[in-house]
Amino acid sequence: MSSPGMKGSSFMAGVSIVIPTLNEAENIDPLLQRIFKVELQEGCSLEIIIVDDSPTDDTRIRILNWTESHPVRLVCRSSGGGLASAVMAGASEASHGIVLVMDADLSHPPEKIPDMIQPLLDGSHDMVIGSRYVDGGATPEWPFSRKFASMLATVPARLFTDANDPMAGFFATSRTRLTGLSTEVSGFKIGLEVLAAGGDSLRVLEIPIIFYDRVKDFSKMNKEVIFDYLKQVARLSRISTESFSLSRLVTLGLLGVLIVNLFFAYGLKTGFSSNTAHLSALSVSGVFLFLMSFRFWHRTNPRHSLRWRHCFGGLLALTLSMSLQGAVFLLFQQYFSFSETAAIIPASFVGTFCFLGILVIYIFSGFHRLTNGVRLRLGAMGAILFMIFLRLVYLGLPELMEQEAYYWNYSQHMDFSYFDHPPMVATLIWIGTALFGTTEFGVRLGAFLCWFITAFFSYRLTCRIFGRTAALGAILLVSLLPLYFGAGFIMTPDAPLSAAWSALLYFLYRALVDGRSAAWVGVGISLGCGMISKYTIVLLGPAIICFMLMDRDARRWFIRVGPYGAVLLALLIFSPVLIWNYQHEWVSFLFQGEHRAEGKLVFTTHRLIGYLAAILTPAGILSVFYFFLRGNRFFKTAVDTCRTQNSRCLNRNYLFLLLMVSSPFAVFFVFSFTREVKLNWTSPLWLAAVPFIACIVMSVWGKWESKFLKFNYMFWNYTLIILLTTFVVGMHYATLGLPGIPHPSRPFLTGWSELAREIDAAVDRSEAQTGSRPVVVGLDHYQISSGIAFYRTKNNADKPSFERNRGVKETLGRHLFGWNSRMYRYWADPQDYNGRDILVIGSRKSRVEHPDFQNYFTRMSPVFPLSTKKGGEEVRKYYTRLLYGYQAATLP
Repeated sequence: MSSPGMKGSSFMAGVSIVIPTLNEAENIDPLLQRIFKVELQEGCSLEIIIVDDSPTDDTRIRILNWTESHPVRLVCRSSGGGLASAVMAGASEASHGIVLVMDADLSHPPEKIPDMIQPLLDGSHDMVIGSRYVDGGATPEWPFSRKFASMLATVPARLFTDANDPMAGFFATSRTRLTGLSTEVSGFKIGLEVLAAGGDSLRVLEIPIIFYDRVKDFSKMNKEVIFDYLKQVARLSRISTESFSLSRLVTLGLLGVLIVNLFFAYGLKTGFSSNTAHLSALSVSGVFLFLMSFRFWHRTNPRHSLRWRHCFGGLLALTLSMSLQGAVFLLFQQYFSFSETAAIIPASFVGTFCFLGILVIYIFSGFHRLTNGVRLRLGAMGAILFMIFLRLVYLGLPELMEQEAYYWNYSQHMDFSYFDHPPMVATLIWIGTALFGTTEFGVRLGAFLCWFITAFFSYRLTCRIFGRTAALGAILLVSLLPLYFGAGFIMTPDAPLSAAWSALLYFLYRALVDGRSAAWVGVGISLGCGMISKYTIVLLGPAIICFMLMDRDARRWFIRVGPYGAVLLALLIFSPVLIWNYQHEWVSFLFQGEHRAEGKLVFTTHRLIGYLAAILTPAGILSVFYFFLRGNRFFKTAVDTCRTQNSRCLNRNYLFLLLMVSSPFAVFFVFSFTREVKLNWTSPLWLAAVPFIACIVMSVWGKWESKFLKFNYMFWNYTLIILLTTFVVGMHYATLGLPGIPHPSRPFLTGWSELAREIDAAVDRSEAQTGSRPVVVGLDHYQISSGIAFYRTKNNADKPSFERNRGVKETLGRHLFGWNSRMYRYWADPQDYNGRDILVIGSRKSRVEHPDFQNYFTRMSPVFPLSTKKGGEEVRKYYTRLLYGYQAATLP
């Protein structure tokens, strides 16, 4: 392929440097002096074209002084037109096939010019960027606030390219790429226009630069420039701004809100439940908004017609919006005590504008005409943002799960560790409830934040191997794969474990593959945090050792301090667990070790394989199958980092991820031959497969051609849509329910707030009759006691502390009768409750009628049934019984 500046082109071999200026008089002389000191390769000529826009200083005079003795040309413009048009005007005047664009403020180093034009001269790349955000690049004079603002501003630009610095103003490309841009191009970032126009096929190279702030004069960044940039992003996204002006969108949205409120009020008046009324109201509003949006879109271009994809997209958008509206509706009732008619107002704004936003961005727009890469990035980013907001608004709405309530009880008995789990889950719940009280939101906040850590490190790891597009797919996967979605919503030890596991994978990659010694500190911290979350993370140890043995470059770490320091740091973080176990005869380790290994023999390998469908989905199983079977060839082609040309050698990236998946999985696989393996146990280990799966999801496989991958890619498209729909419908069902369908009795403690009130009322009645206040005991391992303790405490949150704390102190485990109740036996000594009355509660009548109770009590009351209810409907039935005069001395 001939490059634009080489022999055979219609232009002279060399580079034309285009410099747009506006009041840069103080910078012209030092800039040109530095440029002309640069030595280009032999035979490569240089010209400088300065495009000046209506200056108020002597910029033009200084430029003209240089034109007399150097190849400098001045293009004067009196009407302005912005940076983009200035660069295009300069490119149209260029004599060479290569054009390099740079600013006049001395922030771009001219010394990098030879490095930037060489890849274009030899034809290996189509565009070269002077990048601040690759290894070796920096912005040393920027404060954190400006770095953060720049990073935030870069996010929309990443929709159109994998480049690390898509908003760079220092870049080189062919003259034809600049002059071929649309004449309507406007905006502050002309380089972004080139990247977007080039699409997925554009070969981009980033050269690191040190970016210094302008030396003279003042920055031209202002609100107008920022607004122009946002308009530029909207235009590149093919959003029809002609069809949907801001005023038209606001008007449509307000009309939709009005329709929702009117039909909601009408629905309540005609006897609909509030749930049915809000769903019906948004349905009517949605149909109106859909038809009006299509009308505006069609009016702009009569060739636009209504197709099945628009109708399907509208239905999906309506489903998503209904779920959000329902969540906000319930949120304002539960947490802000709004009436139904008041709560529907903010809910209708959220539901209506969410629906309208999806219509404008994805349905009635040029979304389908975008390049495949841009379409995937825009779709993935929308799904990720939606799932984050969905989790946030629903976080405090469903009742706790039994396990969450149990771990909340951990946080009410803070200790170095616990019988069945390390202390991280208790610590996170303690922090969340200290900030937001004894609420479901406070309990789950830690899980929500842990998800961001998991997503961040999954993104970073995938980005290191496959680039930013695949990395965006990694976040999409941890947003939508069932167990990762659950780990970011439900507060169990799996939430911090997933966060620590993903961080450990990233730091291990940086240390073992990239050779960064400083990464061992991150390895030690993440390993330690993982060990105080769940012991499962130690299964990565054999994988680490295997990689160090198999990889020649990684072997050097055996004789260096990094890995050993990381282990010591992890043990230091883990030391509270060691201390607790030492004090309690190593009971936690025995429970996780001997307890798991002993007991009844049971073959569960078939379950383990079946669990993969729940963790990865069937599409993910196909991806993992390909990963094991053909992954090495894929990595060597797509990543091209293999050390040698030997086709038999293992790519280092593939070897690393393969061992991090296969080594822990092998342990569970062997274990499953004789013992039970649970669904969530293997969930974190598949984080090492996420980078590869993300490549398939985001169609990132370069020149690699495979019918299997293409099929798997299409399978993932349908799978992700199904998952998204399932989650939004499922969350609505778990909280508000669905018309005509009974409320679920599991997995959440549905209706337990009212159940706890009835338990408290029974306790108060007994105290009034006997003068002795009974304690409450759940007749299972921990589930009933934990749920009752939480909701008794939550219901009394506005009472004095001694009454509020009764929920925990007076709700005990069944160890009082000699049965297993996990941590409850450490929290309450049976001898302390001699002579007390006990109110037992069980899920079956036979449990509260157990004959062993005769050994511990002087008399017993009849069995009394209680029900958990939601929306007036019975969800589940329980049985209670009051037992008088407990005697612990009779315990065997």
